This record gives sequence, structure tokens and C-alpha cells, in this order.
Amino acid sequence: MSTKIYTSFQFDDPKEIIKDLSDNFHNVSPDTLGLLMCDSQVNCHEVLTGLQALAAFPIVGGTTLSFPISSDQTEDIAAGIMLISKKGLRSKVLLSPPLEKGKQKEQMQELCEHSAFELGETPAMLMPFFPLVPGFPTGMFITALLEAAGNIPVFGGTTTGDLI
Repeated sequence: MSTKIYTSFQFDDPKEIIKDLSDNFHNVSPDTLGLLMCDSQVNCHEVLTGLQALAAFPIVGGTTLSFPISSDQTEDIAAGIMLISKKGLRSKVLLSPPLEKGKQKEQMQELCEHSAFELGETPAMLMPFFPLVPGFPTGMFITALLEAAGNIPVFGGTTTGDLI
């Protein structure tokens, strides 16, 4: 499995986001999966359908972006796509225990260790979905997860709908 992440900083024009992201689709294998995440201010449906029309591989998407490339860039990213080569891909869904303020470093370290234990090896990628709860310090947990993950790519968002 291999992964690549591409981003766009264009909030105002979905066509520019589509161009920014699809410019990276050269020589992408059909056995690739694209995971699109958009900021809540972006028309994700328009971006998703535009990218799907241009790609020779499947792309799925969601809203409410919360995947840091580095901690100082997260607020400026309008949309991002992770391209994952599906060759050799194995996955495991894990739920964390209830998250507690002030324990984010320990909890994220435990989550990374638990994921390695469950897979029997260090994960090639983490896809966290944090709760979308007013007043919940999601940023603190994202920062702690990035530190705990080390060199493991992290791509995820916040939950939507009934999942918290």
C-alpha cells in the first residue's frame, strides 16, 4: 500500500479545487482509492462529482475537514485528497474509549499502540474521526495523535450525523 496526500487552499471556487487536486492524477493506477475531505465551507458534492468525472479510479468523500498536514496549516486547507494504492491493503476499525480532556497524549499513544497490536504490525495509515461536539478540544487530540503516530500518515475528519 502506498499513500499520497494533496491539498487545495481555494475556498471560493470548487472548479479551482478540482483543478488543484486533479492535477495530481497523472499516472495514478486504477487500483487506487481516493478519499476526499472538504471543509464545511466548501461545496463538497460539486468537488466530489467533478473529481469523479476526471479520475480513472473511485473517489469517496466527506465534509468537515480535520486532517492536519502540519499543525500550522490546518485552518487554511479547503480540501484534500488522499490517494491510496489498494494493492495489499488490510484494514481494521477500532473505537477509542471515551476521550478525556487533559489525557489526550496518553489516550492517543494507547490508541496507536492498540492499533499496532490489533493489526499485528505498525499501521501504514490512521484515519481518525473525532467527535463534533461544541466545546470539545478536537485540535488538542489531533495534535496528540500526530505526535503519537510519528511517521504514520494521518487522514481523517470529524464525525457527522448521529455518530459521536
